Amino acid sequence: MKTAGQRKLKNLVFIGMPGSGKTTISKRVAKLLRLPWYDCDSEIETEEQMSVAQIFNIKGEEYFRLKETACIGRLSKLNGIVFAVGGGAVLRNADAIRRNSVVIYVKRELGSIASTIKPGTRPLLEDMKNLRRLYEERHLLYEKTGGYSVANDGTIEDAARKVCEIYYESAGYKRS
Repeated sequence: MKTAGQRKLKNLVFIGMPGSGKTTISKRVAKLLRLPWYDCDSEIETEEQMSVAQIFNIKGEEYFRLKETACIGRLSKLNGIVFAVGGGAVLRNADAIRRNSVVIYVKRELGSIASTIKPGTRPLLEDMKNLRRLYEERHLLYEKTGGYSVANDGTIEDAARKVCEIYYESAGYKRS
């Protein structure tokens, strides 16, 4: 029988709309839990030596999605890490995202997302109409893929602490 110290830690994966706060919240959670943190978009940008927007413009969405699938595949094989995936990752990678993971769907109102996105930084979010369309296409996949959801409607610290509680409870630890 394994003791608590010998337990294989699950990964903690963050999904949700672009601009929902996945990266910010996941980075804070990793710090609180003292676990390694990764961001798939950042991993791809480092590997490709260009931004996600540049990859979309120069090499196309299909190329980016292939890189994203490879990154998720690599990260999902690890244990006890925290990572955020791009907003469209659930379209092709829901099974890999769920593998060995506690999945958190970060929810945020579309108006709040639109108010914080810098023009030209999110390839598929040129305007509010497109943001709504993406939400309608993806929100059921986020719900289905995510085992848990956390609203990003307060402080980052509040959301991060809620995720930590979920993670502890999913591992069978009772927090007081």
